[in-house]
Amino acid sequence: MSNEKTMDNESTMELMARAAGQEAPEAQAAPAAPAPKDKPQYPSVALLTCPNCGQKQFKIIGTKGSLGKAIVGAGMFGAVGNMVMDSRSKENFELLPVKYQCLSCKNKFEALPLVAEDEEVLDTPCTIVFHRLGSPVGMAVSQQVFLNGVKIGSVKNKADLEFQTHTKQNTIFVTDQYGVAFPGEYTFTAENGGFVEINYKRKFL
Repeated sequence: MSNEKTMDNESTMELMARAAGQEAPEAQAAPAAPAPKDKPQYPSVALLTCPNCGQKQFKIIGTKGSLGKAIVGAGMFGAVGNMVMDSRSKENFELLPVKYQCLSCKNKFEALPLVAEDEEVLDTPCTIVFHRLGSPVGMAVSQQVFLNGVKIGSVKNKADLEFQTHTKQNTIFVTDQYGVAFPGEYTFTAENGGFVEINYKRKFL
């Protein structure tokens, strides 16, 4: 039996290459599909739980005495820089551990915000206007506004701060200049393209 290839089992590509006096070209791999762009990540505390008992009801103590250093610019979340409408406030972003106390087991712990899950992300961001109403108490001191564990910026007496949220479930709290949280927080469910106004006078009104 002959060891030579017959025309039946010799590929057309080999015959064409031989006629041209060239080696048969190797099969080329199909170009790889472009890697999907990284999806923006948005801060959320909706699924935050006590590491001791797993409950979700907390008292916010603030950032005073936090062991971690602030991450200026909130680099953990690439989209945080787009949350504030006022460009003057964008430099005030800080991501630092927030101290909580569990209302169930009284455990105190620190935590950074979590990344919002896909089903929690709005298709169109909701705009928030935070009004700090005039008060003779602490009128000369700026207060720090936090959205979902991220410091959005400072607001002076009788001033406003405008920003956006990209998540459905939201928590806002306020601290003094030392990072001690004022009692109470404001929680709400944002809607696509919605608009929320918040009045604050050392407590949410």
